[in-house]
Amino acid sequence: MDNINPCTEKDETQKKKTRPKGSIRKKLFNAVFYILILAMLIGAFVFSTNSDANKSVFGYRMYSVLSGSMTPVHPKGSLVIVRITDPKEIKVGDDITFYNPGSEQDIWTHRVIDVIDNYGNNGVCFKTQGVANSQEDPFITIGGNVVGVVVFSIPYAGYVLEFIQHNTLISIVIIILALTLIKLLITLIKPPPVKPRYGKAE
Repeated sequence: MDNINPCTEKDETQKKKTRPKGSIRKKLFNAVFYILILAMLIGAFVFSTNSDANKSVFGYRMYSVLSGSMTPVHPKGSLVIVRITDPKEIKVGDDITFYNPGSEQDIWTHRVIDVIDNYGNNGVCFKTQGVANSQEDPFITIGGNVVGVVVFSIPYAGYVLEFIQHNTLISIVIIILALTLIKLLITLIKPPPVKPRYGKAE
C-alpha cells in the first residue's frame, strides 16, 4: 500500500502564504531605524556644510537644546525638530524656537504664555517662558524673530547632532561601521530556518 502524504494541496498553499508576524515587525523596525539614522545624517550634513542661517529641510530645522530651561519637556541635550511656522498661527502653549532680541546668534526654545496682537507696531508678538523657569522671559519676542514651532524632540540626540556637525566625515564612517556591525550581529544571532517535514509518497 502506498503511503499517503498527510498534507493536502490546500494545506501546502496555506503554509506557503503564512509568514511569522515577528519577522514583519522586525523588518518594519529595521526600516524605521535606518530611515531615522539616514535622515539625521543627511540633515546634520546639510546644516553643517551650509552657512545660510535660514537653511531648512522640507520646511523643518533641527536644533540642539543647550540648557535645562525646558526640562522635562525638552531636556538638555535633546534634538528639537522645528517646523517653520507663520507667527499668526502660533498660540499659547506652543513651544517655539526664536532668536533672542539681544543676539542674532542666540537661539532659544521656550513656551508661549501670551500672544500680543500688535506690540509697538511689530505685528503679532509673544511672551515666553522656560518650562523649568519660575519667571517669564524679560523681553517680548516679535513674530519676525520666530523660527517656528517645535513638532517633537528626541532626548540626547542633540549631542549626536553636535558631534556630527563638528565631525561630519568621521560620523559617516562610524555610522556605516555601526550599521554593518548591527547587520552582522543580527545575522549571527538569527536562528537558522526550520524546514517543515512532510510525509513522502513511495
